[in-house]
Amino acid sequence: MQEIARSDLFFMITSVVVLFIGALLIVCIGYVLKIIRDINKITTAVREESLQIQRDMDEVRSEFKGSAFRGLKWFSFIKTVVLAYLAFRQKRTKK
Repeated sequence: MQEIARSDLFFMITSVVVLFIGALLIVCIGYVLKIIRDINKITTAVREESLQIQRDMDEVRSEFKGSAFRGLKWFSFIKTVVLAYLAFRQKRTKK
């Protein structure tokens, strides 16, 4: 009879421990899922921001190309004016 009482006590303690470990496992899984959702939100935000940066860089690149072409025109104009002035000055000094 004593052995039956001991085995009942053992199974009761084991059942309580198994329930406690199960509850801890459920809580841990809940925290892990929350962390995974947060990581998903962060990666989504990073993805959206990187796409926005890419669009901004495309816009800057197109603006730079347009301004570089205008700058090249100005450089060509200034070069022509300076060369014309130098040619005029050389003609004048030869006379």
